Amino acid sequence: MVRTTKRNDDIYETIASNIKENRKKAGLTQAELADLAGFSHEFIRRIEAPHAKKYFSIDTLVQIAKALDIKIEELFVGIDRINLEAKIRENK
Repeated sequence: MVRTTKRNDDIYETIASNIKENRKKAGLTQAELADLAGFSHEFIRRIEAPHAKKYFSIDTLVQIAKALDIKIEELFVGIDRINLEAKIRENK
């Protein structure tokens, strides 16, 4: 069984939130994004579901970014903040 840290969970949640935000900006439903990216609607729904366990690969993110017609970097917005907060906690 894969165990993730709070920090990793936060990173997955941030990426999932960015996927949802960019999907909505593009005016797509979860089903439409799933079709464009080559995944099932259920898979996209699970990724976007808040507080659900998320496991997805970089390849998955590449496919989603292509389907959304965005740079993959846009899916990582906010990750630096999580890393900074973790460093601050470690130094206390």
